[in-house]
Amino acid sequence: MATHASGFNKNGWAFVVSASRRWAQEGYFEGTDYAANSVFASVEKKLMTITVLILLLYMLKTAEEKVLQTLRKLMI
Repeated sequence: MATHASGFNKNGWAFVVSASRRWAQEGYFEGTDYAANSVFASVEKKLMTITVLILLLYMLKTAEEKVLQTLRKLMI
């Protein structure tokens, strides 16, 4: 996991970026693998002393391919 936060600069802008990756050779079920990625970004603009405009972006992706394949085989 990696994160960086700039804090507010003198123009009133602040930036935050974070990324993470988790993986395992064996997931919750025996014989399954697991992979998860996530990204987060935030941009803030201080418009006045009490007013802040915020834009948030995030992406999450999880892959548990062998579990889906196993479930498909069991359902047939």
